[in-house]
Amino acid sequence: MKTLIKLFSIIILYSFAGGCSDNPSDTSFENDPNDELGIGDSKFEVSGEVEGKMTGNAEIIILVEESPLSEEIFYILYLTIIDDNRVGNRVFRIDIAVELQNEAIPLSVFDLGVWHEIGGYADYTHINADLIGTDYRTIEGYSGKLEITELDGDTATGSFEFTAATFQEGTAFGEITVKEGEFIAPVVVVYD
Repeated sequence: MKTLIKLFSIIILYSFAGGCSDNPSDTSFENDPNDELGIGDSKFEVSGEVEGKMTGNAEIIILVEESPLSEEIFYILYLTIIDDNRVGNRVFRIDIAVELQNEAIPLSVFDLGVWHEIGGYADYTHINADLIGTDYRTIEGYSGKLEITELDGDTATGSFEFTAATFQEGTAFGEITVKEGEFIAPVVVVYD
């Protein structure tokens, strides 16, 4: 529980820092989809119940945790992408978690250029004009994958894609597909 509280505190802190940007850009890269990404940037396409080409701020937190019983080391990578509009005008937020075990050091957690299954946790929150959020999750047969192509300790570059749905009483509806996701994100390593 202590670990989750610490992680959520860190994510919230970084989310507010990302929300204070003076970047007036919109959430679409339709005019120039080949723009180079800078550190802390992401772009992707979403289709299904939600449609669009989006850009946002990206960050990665790698949580390093030791199991108290087995003394195994767990590495959990959290990729967060937030619409780069100010808080009141945000349209989306993406949270992806990938867990790996028994790796030597954080820099070797990912085999570069290898797709890692998201395995149960990717969440796309769509915020409508009334500021009501709808969550699309990778549960009940929905999944995705994440690839790290470069990792230098301070910055990670990679790709992602996933399918997700909204669930009501265990029934899926309102499916979306997130594809052609790219990011260059600052990396923070947190030891528990």
